[in-house]
Amino acid sequence: MLNVFFFMFGTDVINAYSTILLEGGESSTDPVKINEIRVSNTLIGFCRMAGALAGGALLDKLGRRKLYVYGSALLTFAITSLYIGVTQNMILFTEIGVWSFSFSIGLSYGVINPVYLAEILPPIGVSLMLFINQMGTVIILFVFPLVINIPSIGMGGAMICFFVFAATSIPYVYYRVKETKALTMDEIYNLFVLGRSLKVGLLSLSGEYDQLKVPKKGGGFYEKNLGLLANAENPTKDITMVQEQDDEEDEDE
Repeated sequence: MLNVFFFMFGTDVINAYSTILLEGGESSTDPVKINEIRVSNTLIGFCRMAGALAGGALLDKLGRRKLYVYGSALLTFAITSLYIGVTQNMILFTEIGVWSFSFSIGLSYGVINPVYLAEILPPIGVSLMLFINQMGTVIILFVFPLVINIPSIGMGGAMICFFVFAATSIPYVYYRVKETKALTMDEIYNLFVLGRSLKVGLLSLSGEYDQLKVPKKGGGFYEKNLGLLANAENPTKDITMVQEQDDEEDEDE
């Protein structure tokens, strides 16, 4: 879903059609205006780079989920500014929208998606997500010119569609994205696989109990059902002791 949001925000559309947006939908032959548009397009690249640098610096400080939320909120603002600019022919709002959009994408989804997906998915899953992303980009870039030429939709209708996805992404990432900041790969596995099994009551434990540390919302850990739940002082030690007991039972058999 994070990849779907990425291209349904209009990320590639706004980058590819920024000149049309800045022209107000009409081609210009005025040398001064053409030069202004070139400067604006150059600033788009700098804004995205600045966002990427800021996102990289904040990724492990704020965490994936919080940075996603901030990015989605900024994207919602940027698309609102774009909507005002293209519907009211106010170039300043269009420029602010395009620049803030590029910064917000660089700050959040552009930086987090490659890291987060690599953390939670196997290589084949990452490849599939990249394929979906590229396929979505091709479809959006092909459909966008057709949509904006429909009189009842136009550029404003396209911006409303992007706005809906940006606004929807805020509660989605807040409630659905699991935080992986400062977790090891084993802990991430437990969080996504064993944590999900615990919720539906299908957890069957065996083997390396010392690796089982499933964080609970609000603190503490999910553990083996031996009365050691919630806020055990040293869950890793307790689970290691359980493993040692099981090993001794195996030797007796």
